[in-house]
Amino acid sequence: MKPLKSLQPLSKWLLRLAVAVIVYKSFLDYALTFEFKGLLYFLALLIVLLTVLLFIGAFLKGHTLTMVSGLLLFALIVVKLFFVSGFSFNALLAVFPLAALSFYFFASGNS
Repeated sequence: MKPLKSLQPLSKWLLRLAVAVIVYKSFLDYALTFEFKGLLYFLALLIVLLTVLLFIGAFLKGHTLTMVSGLLLFALIVVKLFFVSGFSFNALLAVFPLAALSFYFFASGNS
């Protein structure tokens, strides 16, 4: 059976939507509290902003915005995992899908 190459654009949009849903459920409430205390607030705010940029990058011809936002999103998730959440198995399970998806967009761009 051959892969359906015509469905690749739809699958990329579904992956972008998955990133947006994960960030919405995990970080948006905390980012909208507007409490400028602590590292977690700024991480949540940057993660939400980078997710918006990742989504906007799909509408541009170049790969740069998608790749940079994917890389920075991946780096912030790793920082959150190791320095804020404390590395535990439950914390890893919570952020691994978002880290994997953001690394995918860093590696592939808009292609």
